[in-house]
Amino acid sequence: MPAHSVFRFAQILHLLSLALWMGSTAMSGVVAAIVFPTMRKLDPTLGAYPDYTGDHAILGAGQIASKVFLAVDTIQFICASLALGTFIVMLLCGYSLNTLARVLRSILLCGALGLLSYHLLILMPAMNLDLRTYWDAAEIGNTVLADTHKDNFLAMHSTASRTIGGITLVVLVTFFLGLWTAEHPKVSNAPEPA
Repeated sequence: MPAHSVFRFAQILHLLSLALWMGSTAMSGVVAAIVFPTMRKLDPTLGAYPDYTGDHAILGAGQIASKVFLAVDTIQFICASLALGTFIVMLLCGYSLNTLARVLRSILLCGALGLLSYHLLILMPAMNLDLRTYWDAAEIGNTVLADTHKDNFLAMHSTASRTIGGITLVVLVTFFLGLWTAEHPKVSNAPEPA
């Protein structure tokens, strides 16, 4: 395949991966903003946790949201890997960092990757440990232990929300810079054969 075709394919895949990455993180926030108030309004008592005397609305909403966030984290990892890999291919095919916007684009991509690495490798393992312990303790009716781990989880929640928000914003700006600094195929002015 000619280098310019490889470049064009990499550039399109790069922009698509950024768009999907940004969209998935934004929608995870929308899902959380819908699920938690809805569960509070429904005020359920969950049959799977009959002896837990704490807040069943948060427990139920957390079960749903955790599945959404796991899917979003998987999408983020795949899209980030594609975004980085295709950007490297673009550089190898001659994409030059010869303008401030292109340099800023590469810096922001690295920043988004750094935020995602912090989110996936440091923040989420600690939060998931508390979340699993919260659910396990609630299942056996140990409300005190469950609520302790729920509080530990909630103490990290604002950091997680800011991190996801930061990733969304940085990827959004990177995407628009990618559109702005995209190299378009050369159009020949030669007349087409009759």
